[in-house]
Amino acid sequence: MQLRGANQHGLRVSLVRAPRRGSRRGEKKAGESRMIVRLRQPVENYPDLTYGQCYVLIGIEADDFRLLSDRGRPYLYPHHLFEIVDPQKPSDWVTKTGEAGEVYAYPPMLNGVGFFEDFFDGVESAVSTFWRVVNQWLTVRKELCMEMDGRPGASL
Repeated sequence: MQLRGANQHGLRVSLVRAPRRGSRRGEKKAGESRMIVRLRQPVENYPDLTYGQCYVLIGIEADDFRLLSDRGRPYLYPHHLFEIVDPQKPSDWVTKTGEAGEVYAYPPMLNGVGFFEDFFDGVESAVSTFWRVVNQWLTVRKELCMEMDGRPGASL
């Protein structure tokens, strides 16, 4: 918006609306990318996952996806159960490829050797670190998944 004219003192002024900080609806700010997957079909062996539900990946381990189950547990699931809704891996993830070409990728704070073993053993530092990282991620808006519903899935 631009408004030009003289103010009460006779001085010419020009008001220009500054660009908004942040992003437009559905756009991600730098550093906000999150890899998002959706369960392809109901799977009897995994009752803790919901068909059609979008999940934000926590990491990738030997090509399998670590995500929060519907019961709030960070389990590994076979990658073939999911379609990739948003393939953009966060730029800060530490990514390695194993000898057989399998992918390992985690954010730095969750990438330590034995981190998830410590988490499941109830080691307080691992548990608090995990929830601090995940709570930051949960700010990803549901609209992103909804807006991407029509977008074809990608593969790993």
